[in-house]
Amino acid sequence: YMKYQTMERPTLGVAALDISHDDGPKRRVVIGAACELPMLRDFASGEPIDAEALAAELEIVPDIAGDERYKRHVTAIYIERALARLDESPIR
Repeated sequence: YMKYQTMERPTLGVAALDISHDDGPKRRVVIGAACELPMLRDFASGEPIDAEALAAELEIVPDIAGDERYKRHVTAIYIERALARLDESPIR
């Protein structure tokens, strides 16, 4: 889990995790605080995840922390960072 915060409330939260599912291992990405509701997406294990495309799907809510374009850009960066951190994690 990674959080980006400039004031008292998070501007963005991104979680990335590997999960086991009935139909095989999956990679899950959860994004919160940038939108009205958290967004959860599952990807097949090994499926490439395009952070820019995923961020483009979100209904970003502009606020005093940033406009829609800025928050979408930061979201894509944090998705990439969370996935990179997951790939580096010794826990599987």
